[in-house]
Amino acid sequence: MKGKQLLIVAATCVAMLTTHPAFGGEKIKQSVFVVNLTAPISTKDSKPGDTFTAVVLEPAEHAGSVIEGHIRAVEPAQNMEAPKSRILFAMETLTEGDKTYKIQADLQDVVNSKGMAKVDEEGQVIAKGNAGKRALVGLAGGGLGSFAGGMLGGGIGSLAGGLAGGALGYVIALDVTASSHNIEFYPGSHFTIEVTSKGEDKNADSSGIMKLEADNEAVLAQKPAPASTPAQ
Repeated sequence: MKGKQLLIVAATCVAMLTTHPAFGGEKIKQSVFVVNLTAPISTKDSKPGDTFTAVVLEPAEHAGSVIEGHIRAVEPAQNMEAPKSRILFAMETLTEGDKTYKIQADLQDVVNSKGMAKVDEEGQVIAKGNAGKRALVGLAGGGLGSFAGGMLGGGIGSLAGGLAGGALGYVIALDVTASSHNIEFYPGSHFTIEVTSKGEDKNADSSGIMKLEADNEAVLAQKPAPASTPAQ
C-alpha cells in the first residue's frame, strides 16, 4: 500500500512541476520597481492568506500599476527562546488596465512610512531573507523520493498547496532579531523590488484587483495612519 501511495504522490509531484499556469502573450521587461504599500503588513494583525496591494511609483512606464500579493506565513516573536519575528509574503501579480501579469519579485530595499530606510515602523533594523528561493531550489535538487516522503509525513494537502502557491511567485522573508517585537509596515511604506514577469495571466480577475486597490485607498482616505509604538 505504501508503495502505491508513493507512486501516486510521485505522479502528483511530476504533474505539479511540469504543469504551467495559463500564462502567455507579452511579458514585462525585467526591471527594478519602487512600489508604495497601500495595505498594512504586520506580524501582529496579518494572517496567512491575507491579500495586500501596492501601487507602482517607478519605473515611469509602469507608474500607477497595481501589485497584488498574499501573506504566506507569520511568526511573531514569543520570548527570549524565540526572539525573531518573521513575516513571509509574495508579490504575485502586476495589473495594468485590463491586463494582469504574473510576476516574481525579489526584495532589494525597504523604506517605512516615515521615510526611514531599512527599518520597520518601530525603527527596528530588518534583514531580508530568501527562504522561498531556497525552498524552490531545494525542491528541484532534492529529488522526488525525498519530497514524496515529506508529503506523506506532513500531509499531502497542505504541502501540495504550498508548492502550488510557491511556484507562482518567490516568497520574500523579512526577519527582525529583537525580543517580543512585531514587524509592521504601514501604508506609505516603499519597497524596492526586482520584478521578473512570466507573462500575462489569462485567468486573473484584473477588474477585481483594481477594485481591491481602490477599496484600500478609500479606507486610507478615511482614517489617519496608526501611530507607531516606541521601540522597547
